[in-house]
Amino acid sequence: SAHPTPASDVMDNAELGAASGSAPVEEEDDDEEDEDDDDDEEETDNVHSRALRRYIDLDHDDSSYLPAFDGPEDLLSFKTEAADMLKAVDEQEPENLPQTRFYMEQVWRHLALRPSRQIVADARRYNRFVRESLELRSSWPRAALADDRRDSILEDKEHIVFEHEKEGLIRLQWVNPLPIPSWLQTGGYQCDVCFDPDLRSGYQYVT
Repeated sequence: SAHPTPASDVMDNAELGAASGSAPVEEEDDDEEDEDDDDDEEETDNVHSRALRRYIDLDHDDSSYLPAFDGPEDLLSFKTEAADMLKAVDEQEPENLPQTRFYMEQVWRHLALRPSRQIVADARRYNRFVRESLELRSSWPRAALADDRRDSILEDKEHIVFEHEKEGLIRLQWVNPLPIPSWLQTGGYQCDVCFDPDLRSGYQYVT
């Protein structure tokens, strides 16, 4: 029989919990170049902040978040990851955008109130789960696959009775393909007999 592979744990909202000297005159051009570089970095940050603000409100400036990161570049990378993930959900599964956006809003609020590297690590893990779930669900078959039961004793058997180790006798029905995994489920279905963790069709428990 087939059952959903347990999804990886997702943290819920409650758990989100150079030395310098005087610059010589001839170095003024270099100073101007450094200022230009700073301007470029600021503009890049503004672009990613605007992309993120399309989905969530950032109520504080970067200085509130920085203690949780390994510098401005790490914070910028996190903004990019969050914005890209939210955009992907918006484009592929807009019905799941509200809950995803709510989670990320809580992340940024917690980071502003109590900056924590653990919150960042949990949020990055959550982003990864979302990406994996999007990929799994988008690639899931929508039409019947080749029937693996051919030339076996199960060929043309739409229902069987299976003795489960814990549940006793249970009635199973052939399902091809199996239902699309639920949101944030990062794996397919696992067989109770052969323990194949990536079933796309199989006998499933019916009431």
